[in-house]
Amino acid sequence: MGNISLVEKLLEDMNKMGCFPDIWAYNSYLDSLCKEMRLDAALGVWDTMKKKGREPDVVTNTTIFNGLCNVRRFSDAVELRDEMVKKGFKPDGVACQALIFGLCNHGKAEIAFELMMGVIKNEIEPSVSIYNALISGFYRAGSFDKAQKIDSFMQLNGCKPNHVTHNVHLNYYCNNC
Repeated sequence: MGNISLVEKLLEDMNKMGCFPDIWAYNSYLDSLCKEMRLDAALGVWDTMKKKGREPDVVTNTTIFNGLCNVRRFSDAVELRDEMVKKGFKPDGVACQALIFGLCNHGKAEIAFELMMGVIKNEIEPSVSIYNALISGFYRAGSFDKAQKIDSFMQLNGCKPNHVTHNVHLNYYCNNC
């Protein structure tokens, strides 16, 4: 997209003509806004979409989750996810993964863990990537025991560790032991 001001002008013109972008166009626009760290504008577009009858999809919400976490607006990201669930929208594994990664990468492993437990209650099986993010997040937070418990919990639930899991453990041991 590159030129957001041109896109905004086009959207204005479309609105005047009674035309509304499809979900793909909205998602592309939101992605550009988030990449430019214009989250308030992105959230405004997200609200406008709903008012215009374009219900946000998994891509929309994943984009917003990533954007909010990148600017460290974690409570807004979690609140958005909770709002989605209350409205009956079940975030898929990709959307959950985006939020959990964002939280763990910014030192919010405890919140990410609570979110993962909610994911499990909604009958979505966490991926090995989600478990890896939590293990890494707890190590970075200095919670060695919790990282180990997540690893055990993962294996008890039938999710096998992969090379990333082992690398996360190795990095921790090499840097801290």
